[in-house]
Amino acid sequence: MTTENTQCETDIVYTNANIMTAAMLLLYKMEDGQSILEHILNQDGKADELKLYGIDSEKLYQQFKDLKTGTRGFTDKNLRQVYFPISEGEYHLLTVMPSTSELGTLFDKLNIIRREFSAARDPKDPNYGKDCSNVWDKTVITFGGTKPQNISGLNMLHHGEGYLVSSLPPVLNERDLILPKRNFFKESVPYSEYRSFVSRLHALFKINWNNAGIREKRDRILGGIIDTAMMTAGRIREENPSGWSDDEKYNGLPRFQKIWLDNAYESEREGDAWVEAVSKDFARWIIRTYEKIERDEKVTLGDAETDYFRNTIYDQLREEVRLGL
Repeated sequence: MTTENTQCETDIVYTNANIMTAAMLLLYKMEDGQSILEHILNQDGKADELKLYGIDSEKLYQQFKDLKTGTRGFTDKNLRQVYFPISEGEYHLLTVMPSTSELGTLFDKLNIIRREFSAARDPKDPNYGKDCSNVWDKTVITFGGTKPQNISGLNMLHHGEGYLVSSLPPVLNERDLILPKRNFFKESVPYSEYRSFVSRLHALFKINWNNAGIREKRDRILGGIIDTAMMTAGRIREENPSGWSDDEKYNGLPRFQKIWLDNAYESEREGDAWVEAVSKDFARWIIRTYEKIERDEKVTLGDAETDYFRNTIYDQLREEVRLGL
């Protein structure tokens, strides 16, 4: 097993707990984010200041160099590993032992992602509303029990904790398509697919200044909501027979939405009246949804925002008709 093809921190393993303090010093991060040990191994001169404390970085480099070139022809007696024979002289290693260096690096990276994710969702944080990501389904694994220092230096720094990341494939559930009885936007557009877009719009609304970059980001976010709505409408047309909306249980669905959603009314899509009606419906839905989600935190939206929402989807609906979609 090797870690030479991965980017991870160098760990220090010791057999005598009395040298733990020295190991922790070598793993200490300097201002540039690299450890003292990394600077010694890189010979970049930044560890030369250790001479003030009676530490010869050049001598340490030679000792570490000799240590790294050494080889061990046996497995540590404390490891319990199982090998399964597959042919003469060949085995599968069934119990791969995790590397403390890789676990430590993964632990730090996932914690950075977690902090950025939390900051982007905290209204009081200056990074609130920024794009972020997260890693779900993590499992904490511990090493060393109440004495993590007995494992290694990095294990001690991380209080004996590491993360295991899920390696299972995602579970994809078939999504039910809801046919609207009164209002397509309220009943059919999946909440989970536009919820994050609304929150990102809210973050932009709270910014008191306006420029081309802000407007471009706003257009991109609104485009995501419109794409979600139009893709849902397209699925309804494709997956349901022509005339589905003539059933009596859909009598409450406005005719202009039937023209958009039911291929039985395809001949009426050349007109503008239904496009205007759907666009107004969309604008009202966006504003009401935004107010419901953000509640007391909402920013008051006026005619300018209503016109912007209406005009944006109006242009896309007309383009959809032109392309015969």
